[in-house]
Amino acid sequence: MKKKIFWPLFIGTSVIAASYTYESIQEKNDLRKIKSYGKRVTTRFGTMNLSISGEEGPVILLLSGYSSAAPILDFKPLADRLSTFSKVITIEYFGYGESDHSLRPRSVQNICEEIHVLMEKLQCDHYYLMAHSISGVYGLYYQHTYPQEILGIIGIDPSVPQQIDYIDASLEEKLMKPLRKIGLLRLIDKIKPALLTPPSENYDKESLFTIRAMTFSDKNETLQNEGQWIHDNFEHCRDLQYPSTLPILIFLSSENISRVKWWKKLHEEQIANCKNAKMIELKGSHYLHWTQSDEMAKQVYSFLEEQNEKEI
Repeated sequence: MKKKIFWPLFIGTSVIAASYTYESIQEKNDLRKIKSYGKRVTTRFGTMNLSISGEEGPVILLLSGYSSAAPILDFKPLADRLSTFSKVITIEYFGYGESDHSLRPRSVQNICEEIHVLMEKLQCDHYYLMAHSISGVYGLYYQHTYPQEILGIIGIDPSVPQQIDYIDASLEEKLMKPLRKIGLLRLIDKIKPALLTPPSENYDKESLFTIRAMTFSDKNETLQNEGQWIHDNFEHCRDLQYPSTLPILIFLSSENISRVKWWKKLHEEQIANCKNAKMIELKGSHYLHWTQSDEMAKQVYSFLEEQNEKEI
């Protein structure tokens, strides 16, 4: 009986150890090959990496989801399309992409203050927030804290504070961490492409390589700290509401709507008091900007045109 238990356990442990060793070597090799991208801007909190595209039209500030690898590259197809009619600023939070790491607690207050200081440095005082995933909560707090700067909110399958009543918002990263360490994320990516990283048809090879290398690498302490703050940050924003007159456009993932019964309901409740809000369901996963950049850009253009006509 002992032999029957020992050998499967021995083989399993050996496979995991070998996979971990291979992953450690592969991660270091991949990270050494990454070429720098974006523009680094220094603030009193540290240096953040950003990208600016487009020269005319309203400013759109793109904010990524939690633990997004190389947000500037991840958002590039969408930013390119939006830049034909607006000025697009894509930033990488501390701990993301090529921005500095930070020892500051990753509270929603600190994260939003860091964004605000960066926008002041860029001398940008009026803009739309276009927020993906967890940045939907950060954007809610940001608009509440700096209302005079926000022209409107555009959500990409954004998180809402009340979702912590249904699920642990940090569960995904808790599950991903051990898979990342032993190299199973690479295997999952090969078995099911576009689950963890963008589809190749919308990205150039160099961008894809960088995104994948950063996705599979072990996460730094800044990101780990943000993960620990997720529940408190969502709870802190639970009672916040958008002003009834604020222009809002929300894109929701068809996959999330069909998979998570309360997803659409929570978003409808969040904007129920908003007179100038619109919600659009798009076919695709949580990462709608990977596959729906064209349609999203069309809808954003129409949305901005409507706001311009109302101002006139």
